[in-house]
Amino acid sequence: MPKWPKAHSTHQGKKANGNAMEQIHLYIRELREQNRYSQRDIADYLGLTQTSYREIEIGNTKLTIDRLFELAEVLKVSPEDILYRGKAGDNRTINSLQQQIDKLTQENEVLRLKLHIAELEKELNAKPQQP
Repeated sequence: MPKWPKAHSTHQGKKANGNAMEQIHLYIRELREQNRYSQRDIADYLGLTQTSYREIEIGNTKLTIDRLFELAEVLKVSPEDILYRGKAGDNRTINSLQQQIDKLTQENEVLRLKLHIAELEKELNAKPQQP
Protein backbone atom coordinates (compact mmCIF):
# COMPACT_ATOMS: atom_id res chain seq x y z
CA MET A 1 0.00 0.00 0.00
CA PRO A 2 1.48 3.45 -0.97
CA LYS A 3 2.28 6.00 1.70
CA TRP A 4 0.21 9.11 1.08
CA PRO A 5 1.37 12.49 2.28
CA LYS A 6 -0.43 13.80 5.32
CA ALA A 7 -3.56 15.74 4.46
CA HIS A 8 -2.73 18.65 6.75
CA SER A 9 -1.98 20.92 3.76
CA THR A 10 -5.63 20.77 2.70
CA HIS A 11 -6.71 21.60 6.21
CA GLN A 12 -4.36 24.59 6.29
CA GLY A 13 -5.81 25.84 3.01
CA LYS A 14 -9.31 25.72 4.43
CA LYS A 15 -8.14 27.51 7.54
CA ALA A 16 -6.41 30.22 5.49
CA ASN A 17 -9.55 30.62 3.36
CA GLY A 18 -11.64 30.80 6.52
CA ASN A 19 -9.43 33.56 7.87
CA ALA A 20 -9.78 35.49 4.61
CA MET A 21 -13.57 35.18 4.74
CA GLU A 22 -13.54 36.19 8.39
CA GLN A 23 -11.56 39.28 7.47
CA ILE A 24 -14.09 40.15 4.76
CA HIS A 25 -16.98 39.85 7.19
CA LEU A 26 -15.12 41.99 9.74
CA TYR A 27 -14.40 44.57 7.03
CA ILE A 28 -18.09 44.70 6.12
CA ARG A 29 -18.87 45.48 9.76
CA GLU A 30 -16.11 48.10 9.85
CA LEU A 31 -17.50 49.77 6.71
CA ARG A 32 -21.01 49.74 8.15
CA GLU A 33 -19.78 51.40 11.33
CA GLN A 34 -17.72 53.97 9.38
CA ASN A 35 -20.89 54.92 7.49
CA ARG A 36 -22.76 55.12 10.81
CA TYR A 37 -25.32 52.55 9.75
CA SER A 38 -26.96 50.16 12.15
CA GLN A 39 -27.37 46.51 11.30
CA ARG A 40 -31.08 47.28 10.96
CA ASP A 41 -30.34 50.00 8.36
CA ILE A 42 -28.36 47.61 6.18
CA ALA A 43 -30.85 44.79 6.72
CA ASP A 44 -33.70 47.03 5.60
CA TYR A 45 -31.78 48.07 2.49
CA LEU A 46 -31.06 44.43 1.65
CA GLY A 47 -34.61 43.30 2.41
CA LEU A 48 -33.46 41.10 5.30
CA THR A 49 -34.22 40.86 8.97
CA GLN A 50 -31.63 42.35 11.29
CA THR A 51 -30.83 38.84 12.52
CA SER A 52 -30.23 37.59 8.97
CA TYR A 53 -27.92 40.50 8.26
CA ARG A 54 -26.05 39.90 11.52
CA GLU A 55 -25.43 36.33 10.34
CA ILE A 56 -23.69 37.74 7.25
CA GLU A 57 -21.58 40.10 9.32
CA ILE A 58 -20.40 37.41 11.72
CA GLY A 59 -19.74 34.96 8.91
CA ASN A 60 -22.45 32.39 9.58
CA THR A 61 -24.09 33.12 6.22
CA LYS A 62 -22.00 32.91 3.06
CA LEU A 63 -21.77 36.04 0.99
CA THR A 64 -23.22 35.65 -2.51
CA ILE A 65 -22.06 37.68 -5.49
CA ASP A 66 -25.41 39.48 -5.64
CA ARG A 67 -25.27 40.29 -1.94
CA LEU A 68 -21.66 41.47 -2.31
CA PHE A 69 -22.72 43.98 -4.97
CA GLU A 70 -25.67 45.16 -2.86
CA LEU A 71 -23.43 45.63 0.18
CA ALA A 72 -20.85 47.48 -1.89
CA GLU A 73 -23.54 49.85 -3.13
CA VAL A 74 -24.95 50.68 0.29
CA LEU A 75 -21.48 50.89 1.89
CA LYS A 76 -20.27 53.19 -0.91
CA VAL A 77 -17.31 51.05 -1.99
CA SER A 78 -16.57 48.72 -4.86
CA PRO A 79 -17.07 44.97 -4.52
CA GLU A 80 -13.31 44.65 -5.01
CA ASP A 81 -12.73 46.91 -2.00
CA ILE A 82 -14.78 44.52 0.12
CA LEU A 83 -13.04 41.43 -1.24
CA TYR A 84 -9.59 42.90 -0.80
CA ARG A 85 -10.53 44.61 2.47
CA GLY A 86 -9.92 48.10 1.15
CA LYS A 87 -6.70 47.31 -0.65
CA ALA A 88 -8.18 47.20 -4.16
CA GLY A 89 -8.10 50.98 -4.22
CA ASP A 90 -4.37 50.82 -3.62
CA ASN A 91 -3.92 48.90 -6.86
CA ARG A 92 -6.06 51.39 -8.76
CA THR A 93 -4.03 54.24 -7.26
CA ILE A 94 -0.78 52.56 -8.23
CA ASN A 95 -2.06 51.99 -11.78
CA SER A 96 -3.22 55.59 -12.01
CA LEU A 97 0.12 56.88 -10.77
CA GLN A 98 1.97 54.64 -13.21
CA GLN A 99 -0.12 56.04 -16.07
CA GLN A 100 0.71 59.58 -14.93
CA ILE A 101 4.41 58.70 -14.72
CA ASP A 102 4.29 57.21 -18.22
CA LYS A 103 2.60 60.34 -19.58
CA LEU A 104 5.11 62.64 -17.89
CA THR A 105 7.97 60.51 -19.18
CA GLN A 106 6.64 60.85 -22.73
CA GLU A 107 6.16 64.61 -22.31
CA ASN A 108 9.68 64.89 -20.93
CA GLU A 109 11.05 63.00 -23.93
CA VAL A 110 9.19 65.32 -26.31
CA LEU A 111 10.59 68.38 -24.51
CA ARG A 112 14.09 66.90 -24.56
CA LEU A 113 13.82 66.32 -28.32
CA LYS A 114 12.48 69.85 -28.91
CA LEU A 115 15.40 71.27 -26.94
CA HIS A 116 17.83 69.16 -28.95
CA ILE A 117 16.25 70.40 -32.21
CA ALA A 118 16.52 74.00 -31.01
CA GLU A 119 20.21 73.49 -30.15
CA LEU A 120 20.85 71.96 -33.59
CA GLU A 121 19.06 74.86 -35.31
CA LYS A 122 21.10 77.35 -33.27
CA GLU A 123 24.28 75.50 -34.21
CA LEU A 124 23.26 75.43 -37.87
CA ASN A 125 22.44 79.14 -37.88
CA ALA A 126 25.73 79.98 -36.19
CA LYS A 127 27.77 78.41 -38.98
CA PRO A 128 28.75 80.83 -41.73
CA GLN A 129 26.71 80.23 -44.81
CA GLN A 130 28.65 79.54 -48.01
CA PRO A 131 27.68 81.37 -51.19
